[in-house]
Amino acid sequence: MQAIAEAIGQLPVHVYERGEDGAWHAAFGKSIHELAV
Repeated sequence: MQAIAEAIGQLPVHVYERGEDGAWHAAFGKSIHELAV
């Protein structure tokens, strides 16, 4: 079970934010704080 959890933990996580135009855009170079506000 631990091996599975460690393997999943190594997968990349892509973060997106909704832009003013309503479309989703990749949130490159943003901190978590900027996305949460």
